[in-house]
Amino acid sequence: MVPLLKDDSWSLFCAHAFKRLSSVPPDLQAVAQRVAKECQGLPLALKVIGGAMCGKVNRKYEWEPLLKKVCMARMEGRNVEEQLYERLRVGYNLLSEDDCRLKECFHYFAAFPEDSIIIFQEIVFHWTAEKLVSVDDGDDPEADTFSLLKRLWERSFIESNGEFDSDRMYMLNFKVHDVMRDLALYVLEKDSGTPPAKELYFYRAGRALVYQTQYGNYMS
Repeated sequence: MVPLLKDDSWSLFCAHAFKRLSSVPPDLQAVAQRVAKECQGLPLALKVIGGAMCGKVNRKYEWEPLLKKVCMARMEGRNVEEQLYERLRVGYNLLSEDDCRLKECFHYFAAFPEDSIIIFQEIVFHWTAEKLVSVDDGDDPEADTFSLLKRLWERSFIESNGEFDSDRMYMLNFKVHDVMRDLALYVLEKDSGTPPAKELYFYRAGRALVYQTQYGNYMS
């Protein structure tokens, strides 16, 4: 992963945190620049952390605590890979502020082999089976799945084959960057026992992918 130059890093960060460079509030300029600098020019870190801060405008209670957490990724003893995962984990931890289900939803993408293309209907199947989306009377599991996927996409945790449009949700398919997939596995290993770690056998070379759901096993 080739680091971006300083100006390009700042522009990319602002595109995700403030939608555009000209929208940076003056009182957040300095702290936001320090956060962007701590991302070390890494595009994924800039997108994930920038997206996590989109809409947050309080310097003292939102931006400064975030800066401190990002700086902690450089703790002595961590290698370069661990520092990257810890930076990305700052954005991951903020997912629950948006919806408490988003962390678990992101975990599911780690169950697929690298470079897998995952269709919308397949995600609906698994998330419904695991009750991440509701199937109660009057609820629409497909609309709920679409909403959760859109939030993960907006935060740069997953990639899609097109812009999100509810009229074409059935045409969407998804994949996860190999670094983000490794982040999910890293988090699950650090937080042993975090759902759905107890419910999924994660893919490894030479072994089939097996989902354990309330409806039985599902292989791909």
